[in-house]
Amino acid sequence: MQYAYSKPFKKRIWQRIVIQKLVNQGKCLEFLNKQGADELYRISKTVDSGDSNNREAYGAKKYFQYLFGNEFTRRSDSVINAALNYGYAIMRGLVARSLVGYGFFPCLGIYHDNELNKFNLADDFMEVLRPLIDLYVAQHIQPDDKFSPSIRADLYNLVNMDILVNGERLTVVNAVEEMTKSFVTASRSQNPSLLKLPELLPLQLHVYE
Repeated sequence: MQYAYSKPFKKRIWQRIVIQKLVNQGKCLEFLNKQGADELYRISKTVDSGDSNNREAYGAKKYFQYLFGNEFTRRSDSVINAALNYGYAIMRGLVARSLVGYGFFPCLGIYHDNELNKFNLADDFMEVLRPLIDLYVAQHIQPDDKFSPSIRADLYNLVNMDILVNGERLTVVNAVEEMTKSFVTASRSQNPSLLKLPELLPLQLHVYE
């Protein structure tokens, strides 16, 4: 089924992922009372099929400037970047595990297609979860902090935070399962509109009723 995806289907799925990522980045800035949220929302409305105009990269550049300041670069050796990379790796693993559990080959991506990367598909879907890590790091980590075991534990515990899927509050773990299940449905029907993607909420541990 993955090998048979049409180009329009893959482009529409990637468009939906990029739009939700940009919206989540805007929400991250909004929750932090930082400038730029409205600009990210505006950019999200200009994403075309396949993101041929590269709104994702443009939005990311603007976003990180608003989030951490104009001097910030993702390439620098800092505790901020160490924490971001660690958190992103946790989300990538969570998504990859879910995809494999539903029978997907994670090496066959929608947008990411590096032949040396065994997790292209996980890299596609984890994009919408990056702002969750960004929100924690911006709220809790200072540039002169040490990258301590407690920070690592907190980053791992983000999988138990609330996130919104289709109007329902779920843990990030359960939201990823819902996202993957909906991708199965979207894939079988070749209907990208059936894909359910997580929407960022303020950081709060999920409370089971």
